Amino acid sequence: MLELGGSVWGSHTGKTGAAELQSYGELARHVENTAAVVCVENFPSEGTEVRKRVDFLDALDNDCAGMILDIGHVRNDDGKNPMTIPGGPSRVLNLCGRHLRHIHLHGFKDGRDHHPPLTEGDTIQWIELLTSLSEIGYAGAINFEPSSDPNHIDTLQHVADFPGKIAEIFRLFSRE
Repeated sequence: MLELGGSVWGSHTGKTGAAELQSYGELARHVENTAAVVCVENFPSEGTEVRKRVDFLDALDNDCAGMILDIGHVRNDDGKNPMTIPGGPSRVLNLCGRHLRHIHLHGFKDGRDHHPPLTEGDTIQWIELLTSLSEIGYAGAINFEPSSDPNHIDTLQHVADFPGKIAEIFRLFSRE
């Protein structure tokens, strides 16, 4: 990855024990003194809980290790996606804190993720999410991660339209 100029190594892990801490620790030490970061995305079957990833990264205690936050995969204790509930994006981003290094954006509707952003029925709290990212000084990478055709029609166009649409929403929001 380093030889090819990569800067984010992201992966999932199914467990959070000593072996996983050691593995992530070794990877993080390998990228020290570079512009790269090693990131954990989700812990399958339990990875929807941001707190567990924060605890894992706190135990790792290496600034070269961070987190990828996929806004569609996050769930609260009730099984709901907090990114769709007012106040949820702020709480999640504040919980991630210094560990947040990369974020996957996509819409969420009908209880499912990977929809194009801002499509009809999308329930992500976009204004709060983007405002909160700005407030915490987020400078990491952003990746749009919706599914494409045939699951969702015109996905690339929706992603391309996102900046203009969100700018218009912010203009309307600031008038209120």
